[in-house]
Amino acid sequence: MVTIYVVYADVFYLIHVFMNLCILMIATKISRCVRKRLFLRCMGAALLGSLMETTILLNLENEVLYLLISHFVAIPLMTVLVFGWNSFKLFFQNTLTGYGVALILGGTTEALENTFQIRNLQFFIGVFAVLISDKLLHRFYDDMKKRRTYIEVELKNKQNKVRALALLDSGNLLKGPDGKAPVHFVDEKVWETMEIEENQFVGTVGYRTLGNGKNVARVYGIDELTVPMKSSQVRIKEPYIVKAERSLFRNKRYSVILNSQMEEEMNQYENKCI
Repeated sequence: MVTIYVVYADVFYLIHVFMNLCILMIATKISRCVRKRLFLRCMGAALLGSLMETTILLNLENEVLYLLISHFVAIPLMTVLVFGWNSFKLFFQNTLTGYGVALILGGTTEALENTFQIRNLQFFIGVFAVLISDKLLHRFYDDMKKRRTYIEVELKNKQNKVRALALLDSGNLLKGPDGKAPVHFVDEKVWETMEIEENQFVGTVGYRTLGNGKNVARVYGIDELTVPMKSSQVRIKEPYIVKAERSLFRNKRYSVILNSQMEEEMNQYENKCI
């Protein structure tokens, strides 16, 4: 008995465009990609990648060869089009993320279709996955943000290095005398250990604290501030610091209060695209 499979190229192409679009959109949410015109990038990559897959399918009778070209040419190409190229490591991570999403969506679709004997569920599962991923990932990253409120940092001034527990404070919006560079607060002990000299003074800025009203801070520059990350480090050259009042750190676990802008710096290092 000979089994003949009929493939409608237009249907095959449209289904793959939709599924590739869903996979790429979910992958960008997981990776927290912040490139401009991201949806258009995903759509363009899905259209081009699906066209390549359809063309290969129609012109090659060897299924193994089709799968090899699809997985090692079409999918990597879509990854580069959406995420850009920064390094092989990030490219590999983004590609694996896409494969993972594709496996989950494909497996879920096949399982539901076999269980309920209903075909063509790709559209409903894709839309549902995109919508629910937004909520779930938002909650997940919010939880991660809360967990990392306290982080270890290292401050370097000449030959002096200090490791300290820091608070990532969304309320610290203080900028240096130039109005751009963020300012971080350190307690008296950290300040003395770093041996800050008067020639490192860069200027004064005004600020407010709860209960103390208006204050004037003397801002100093040091060599480096380092925040260890999961797979790398955030290094800030010549950061600004202020010696805080004792009351600001009284009965506190931490001895450094980081500027809220540090969160943006950390997110840039964690993002897996450019």
